[in-house]
Amino acid sequence: MTIAIIAPEKFAFQDLVCVEIAYRFRAVKDATLVVEPKSGEDGTLTWFNPRNVRLTAEIQIKGAGGVATLEDLATYLSHFPERSGKSCLFERLLNDPDRRAVFVLSARCDDQLLPFLNGGNDDTYPIRAVSGQIAQLFYKKFLATHLISSGAK
Repeated sequence: MTIAIIAPEKFAFQDLVCVEIAYRFRAVKDATLVVEPKSGEDGTLTWFNPRNVRLTAEIQIKGAGGVATLEDLATYLSHFPERSGKSCLFERLLNDPDRRAVFVLSARCDDQLLPFLNGGNDDTYPIRAVSGQIAQLFYKKFLATHLISSGAK
């Protein structure tokens, strides 16, 4: 296949995902979905939780086949805004307790990603705890996404 065939299919998948998320949140008070926001991911969803706290979900849509791994998740979370080397998605999540990351994948998830999966009918995107073992594996994968040269200090 060429990019001329693959790219339109991935854009169509992204469009369908955005429509589904907008539909899912249609009854949530003051929910807003912005597709392709400037300096953002594929979409940004904001809404108020039951405690009236505004939550933000940065949405990445990945239309790839095969199996998604912890290494893939680390790569997705190390994504920086366009033309910026600061504030990757993982940093934004760590710095804002009311921010979430939502990844919609067409690939199958491997067993290490199971703790991160969200129910198909969930419209709250709650924070999830993962085991120390998975956290340590993720940390190693995340550090490997940005290798530092041996001459760096």
